[in-house]
Amino acid sequence: MPIRKTAALSRTARSKDLAPWGGGAFMARSDDKIENAKRDAAAHYARIREAGGALSYCIDYVHHIEGLKGEGEPAVIRERGAAFPRTAVRLAAVGAVQSARSEGVDSETLDETLKWARAAWVHSAGRYVDQPFGGGGPETADLPNAQVVAIIRKAAETRKARAAEQWDRLVDSDVESLATLALIGREAAKPVSRKDRWIGNAILAGLTAAGVAYGLSNSYLSVKVDQPFDSELGFQQHRDATARVLNHTTLMSLTVPRSGILKLAFGWPMRPTEDEREAFTRFGREVFSSWRGLAAVGDLICGGAEPPEDDLLEIIRNVNDGINLQEPPIGGTGRYQSLIIRSLLRTYPAPAPCK
Repeated sequence: MPIRKTAALSRTARSKDLAPWGGGAFMARSDDKIENAKRDAAAHYARIREAGGALSYCIDYVHHIEGLKGEGEPAVIRERGAAFPRTAVRLAAVGAVQSARSEGVDSETLDETLKWARAAWVHSAGRYVDQPFGGGGPETADLPNAQVVAIIRKAAETRKARAAEQWDRLVDSDVESLATLALIGREAAKPVSRKDRWIGNAILAGLTAAGVAYGLSNSYLSVKVDQPFDSELGFQQHRDATARVLNHTTLMSLTVPRSGILKLAFGWPMRPTEDEREAFTRFGREVFSSWRGLAAVGDLICGGAEPPEDDLLEIIRNVNDGINLQEPPIGGTGRYQSLIIRSLLRTYPAPAPCK
């Protein structure tokens, strides 16, 4: 590229101060790492200005890299005293692009600038040029240690491929992210669009509502037990509470595969309250008392004087499910005790064995 085309561009770069950290995305963070990067960047830009501007710096660096190549030559591991630390090279590449896109720069100069800037950006990733101080000459791996050289070159090619991908993806759409990437090793955070913000808020609101609903589910699903057993509403409350206690007991006793997920999901909503447990106990006592009374009269019910111990919960469930509220009461007994007795006689008739 002719020098006369770079001189004006270099002056433009110097006049713009080449300060990519002035963008809002970068200034949005003010931690110590950012402040240190800004101080280092100031020193890098001083070096770039002394070299004649961003584009001249890039061109000189590419020529420098070309001079280090060649088969049979030592492989450079780290250029300790180099005038081209990686951060400065990358900032110069970004500054050259920003200046070349200024008003009045012709398309040919812009194309040449992009070529040199990209080459500098990619090459800087392939060589260890991030330590401008430290004294001494470059560390080298002398041939014919081909294994060491191969490892170094493979790692370098991987870094260069990544750098090329970053440059090609961001140079036209988000140069500021390239500047941030040069300074702190990561791209600038992309602003959240209004649509994404609405979606995120909707998801957050949904999760919050689901969490609140889950927390309140136990209270919502619980049976209110505030009426005496010997009343229409109270008897139904005791039956509903009994069903909840038995369903929760069945859930907690599951041992089939993946039952742990069910227990985790439904354990809290189905967990009976203290009032429900007391109602279940009262209903269960009525079932056992009625069983014993039928067994004492004669062969009115299967089994012995006591219900089978292993089937107690199942008996309570079956009696509860078998109650018919339309049946008339039995003489000498209360209405609700009669409903339990009729359900027992229908579900566990004698002389058939209990199932």
